Amino acid sequence: SVYSTMPKGERKKKSSVRYKPAHVAHQTPVEDDGDITEDAPSLNIYEQMQSVNPSDREFACAGIANAFLQAKNIPELLSKGVPLMLISALADPEKAVRVEAAGALRNLTLCAGVEATKQLVDSNVFTPLTALIFALVPEVQGAIAALAGQVVLEARVQAEQTMAGLDHALHLLWELCESVEMSITLFNTSGLLPAIFDLFRPELPADLSALAGQCLLTVTEENPAVSVFVQAQPDFLARMEAMVLTATPLARVCASGILFNLRAIVPPEAVSKSIEILSASLDDDTLRRFVTIGTKMAEAFSESAVPSPAKQLVEDLKAALTLQRVALEILANMCTVDADAGGWEDADGEDEAGDDDDDDMAAAPQSGAPAEVPPLIALILQSGIAPKVLTRMASLPRGVEQMFAGNPRSAPLLQQKVDLQLRAIACVGNLLENIPTAMLGAAEANGVWTALCTVCANAPAAADSEFLAIVTNAMWTLVRGCVAQPETKAYLVPTPEHVQAFVTVISTNENDQTRCNAVGLLGCLGQYPHLSAALPAIADILLHALFNDSSAWVLAEALNSVFDVFAEPEVNEVVVAKDMMNKLQSLVPACKAKLKELRRAREDRALVGRMSDAELNLRRFLQYKRKQF
Repeated sequence: SVYSTMPKGERKKKSSVRYKPAHVAHQTPVEDDGDITEDAPSLNIYEQMQSVNPSDREFACAGIANAFLQAKNIPELLSKGVPLMLISALADPEKAVRVEAAGALRNLTLCAGVEATKQLVDSNVFTPLTALIFALVPEVQGAIAALAGQVVLEARVQAEQTMAGLDHALHLLWELCESVEMSITLFNTSGLLPAIFDLFRPELPADLSALAGQCLLTVTEENPAVSVFVQAQPDFLARMEAMVLTATPLARVCASGILFNLRAIVPPEAVSKSIEILSASLDDDTLRRFVTIGTKMAEAFSESAVPSPAKQLVEDLKAALTLQRVALEILANMCTVDADAGGWEDADGEDEAGDDDDDDMAAAPQSGAPAEVPPLIALILQSGIAPKVLTRMASLPRGVEQMFAGNPRSAPLLQQKVDLQLRAIACVGNLLENIPTAMLGAAEANGVWTALCTVCANAPAAADSEFLAIVTNAMWTLVRGCVAQPETKAYLVPTPEHVQAFVTVISTNENDQTRCNAVGLLGCLGQYPHLSAALPAIADILLHALFNDSSAWVLAEALNSVFDVFAEPEVNEVVVAKDMMNKLQSLVPACKAKLKELRRAREDRALVGRMSDAELNLRRFLQYKRKQF
């Protein structure tokens, strides 16, 4: 729709659960805390990668795996061609070397960024990775039996290598498919799907089965090629049913997500069952767990390796956070399935010269929430899951957050909590897109608004730039749904403090999407009569965005907000005081130039369409306003 926020550039999302990189504990880490950029050991590691001695190559791969954990090492590792060395090592004659190489590549994808991961795909990492997985999968049952029984040391070592290698390889495969679009195509042609599917069994170790489920959850999303395989598997539904009924909670949630991804070829009741499982996974109160552990910090995060009840509480919290993050990501996807695809009819078309003679503003899709609840959204609401999602948006009490942040052993849990909040907020935003605002009612709408404002004002210290973008997007979705109709507009009573908060975001935030959302929010808040005293400040910040912001998205949305707030004669006092007519007129040539620039650069059609309508409406807005003076 005309008010939709900036789309993501890639189809694949950020991974719902980013497992920790593999620190190879049984190998000696690189000397000097893994700093391979200064000392002689760095040369030894590169030389050892080419050694004829397998133990040297194994040690080198393990050292590189650990070195990737230090951000300062990554530029040199990449510049020295280490990724290509590791890809070659995936096909090493020695199994131990292949295992350590897979662990190092896994760390690379998690620590070196998306561009480095894309380079792996471009460098044909899939060929040796596929061969490694095919070699290890048949060894799983024997390895499990060996580790469970009394066997000679060599057999145990081989079994441990099999399980560790498969763990590294599946994590690497999962991250590649999450991060790089081409990986899905390569996966489809690799023949790996039956092997991964065979690992998704309740009788296999819980960690392995859940990891296979995470891989399947990723590769089945928007991937028609998988349907062909599934339809040829008579035991597919029985396997999924077994996972749903008997597997661990995380594997059950993964099975639910897989069934949803394949909803076109599974019975409708399977999707309904999936929603029930996802709802049940959100019953655990993770915030309460944080508070409880906060009273036992010394014991819970002591360096002692001796198990204790407090340490078990930490492990239980980690498992609950992982489970709920995955469930919320699946739910967020569910909430977008029935959304109107919308779009711009002819985003690349040029405007005719006669457009200047038309007094009406360019027609745009209707804003706000839909008139009816889509069927899938109705099922989700009937499950009672919405209140559970809302509670997952809440931040930790500041005192508890500070306790965890002050301990390096507990601080990583805060990032997991932020990830959980992000998924919950995104899910709420997607629900709001698909629920008629009138159906919410004043109390519910105001409750959601208050909750979002609280999260926005108390963003966790561990939050990144994406956090505020997702929060403001959900807020904008709610407010524009309310202002679309007179009867729903009264659901919210925004304050001058809200206006000032978004003014600050526009002038200081470096995230384009966050600024775009804030501009859109001001375009809605400016339509509330009781905020008329804030119109001069709104005019100032919108003009500032129009003339100073480098983002075309922000420029187009700022124009739309000007049209929404300052179209009527009642606000002409502000229009005159801020010299808006002359300033907007001076912007017309710049908007035309920006539109041509976007078209020449073949930018995203949605952006070109948005800018095209904004540029046309600017000229028509000026004509319309001149008649008022």
